[in-house]
Amino acid sequence: MSPKFKDISFLILTSLFFSCDKQVEIPISKTQYVINVHTDDLDNRNIFLYKLAPTFSLIDSTLIINNTAHFKGKIDFPERYAIKIKGIDSGKLFIIENDSIEVVIDKNDLTQSTIKGSKLNDELIEFQNKSKQINVKIELLFPDLQRARLNNDAETLEKIASQISAIEQENINFNFEYVNQHPTSFISAMILNDLSKRAGIDVDRIFNAYQKLSNNVKQSSDSKEVELFLAL
Repeated sequence: MSPKFKDISFLILTSLFFSCDKQVEIPISKTQYVINVHTDDLDNRNIFLYKLAPTFSLIDSTLIINNTAHFKGKIDFPERYAIKIKGIDSGKLFIIENDSIEVVIDKNDLTQSTIKGSKLNDELIEFQNKSKQINVKIELLFPDLQRARLNNDAETLEKIASQISAIEQENINFNFEYVNQHPTSFISAMILNDLSKRAGIDVDRIFNAYQKLSNNVKQSSDSKEVELFLAL
């Protein structure tokens, strides 16, 4: 496969990062996180809470009773976590902050579960939707890409590769623009951390965007990983 296709998954993962609904009224906690999980026909299953960075690690687990489960705790800064359920292969990624968060589980596809009640996850909805508008352009090219591969059509493959590269760059520009326009958002640190792991990324651009982050955001785990990348 041409190296021009290597990072397609980066764009797809960006588009699938979260799936959330905005409107919900649930109790608010600002001194700790309270995660209320709602399921359908999953009683007596173990449910697990994992932290993604710096390594994928188990933080807590409990039992689903009467189709509900709860996690409580406190974190210093917002971070990305995942919920997994015993017997189900996929998981649900989301951001935890010291707030009340409601998770409505889709047992057929955990990635489609909804997250409600967190302002940071709400903010991510807007980022996700705008990113999808870019990423869908690559998805629309897949049928032509498959046909060109089957027909060994090198000319068409080269043309599609060029189109994909342009869309990739559009997405990268969107990510950097978001960070530059939201220096006080912890999502910006997460975006930079993800960008720093992308092959061929412009290190100077990462550095300049990182420098604009607020001092508070720079204390987060994602920012610390960016600092390691930049050798600061």
